[in-house]
Amino acid sequence: MVGNRISKLYQQGSRCIEDYEASFKRDTAMVRLHIGTPKHVNVFGYFYDINTGALTEVVKDMTEVVQLA
Repeated sequence: MVGNRISKLYQQGSRCIEDYEASFKRDTAMVRLHIGTPKHVNVFGYFYDINTGALTEVVKDMTEVVQLA
């Protein structure tokens, strides 16, 4: 339907991201903790600058390598 407003369905503070880095860290932590993410994989998160093509590392969640004897 055209013209339906959904603004009242969400809290005012949840409509925009005020702190991109904190939001990104929370999101990548959810990926790490998700049952579908194998415990042995590393999780990285980067910001991408659309003007320069540069990547800025924000999250580097490396798993510890366990040595088997």
